[in-house]
Amino acid sequence: MEIRRPAAVRSIHRARSRVNPSIPQLLSDWSDIMNSEEFGARLLYVNGSTDESFFQGSLEILRDDGSIRFVGLVFTNVEFLNQMNAHIQTVRTLCMDGKFQIRPRQPPDIEQLFTIQIILNNVAIPIVHVLMVDRLIESYCRVLQYLRHDLNLNLEFENLQIITDFEQGLRNAINRVLPEVNNSGCWFHFIQVSVKNGYN
Repeated sequence: MEIRRPAAVRSIHRARSRVNPSIPQLLSDWSDIMNSEEFGARLLYVNGSTDESFFQGSLEILRDDGSIRFVGLVFTNVEFLNQMNAHIQTVRTLCMDGKFQIRPRQPPDIEQLFTIQIILNNVAIPIVHVLMVDRLIESYCRVLQYLRHDLNLNLEFENLQIITDFEQGLRNAINRVLPEVNNSGCWFHFIQVSVKNGYN
């Protein structure tokens, strides 16, 4: 019996839809799906472990009028970071960047995948991933507050260099939340912009 490609694709889609959640219309709805009894056991944990959740929850901002604004979903391996905490105090460089092409296409309100990496023994180790719905300064501030206050890392912020692209919103947020760090631009991004704009 021969099955043509379109029929096979439909069969695969039907099989997946029986065991996977439907894609929500908004990124903020993923939090409920990730924490649900039906799908949580498969979606929350690192490498099949049921001890430590990779999904850490929603990042939100409380506005002056009392309303809550959703910023994004944060993912990190807290157990790994706790095990590495003694070594993390030797970290002197953090790299931060948002990726706009490498992100889920659905739900449509995902603006970027923002990643924070530490440089430890000349190796870049991603420690925080955030699916964000925008690139506002206050959103970046909330992500940096999560890094500074919620993770309880042994980072010596006064001795840190943070390397970013030249996105002004992120650089302003770093100046607000982490004023003691040395914030420098990334050479790769500088060359990329220079070539794009025709500078020699």
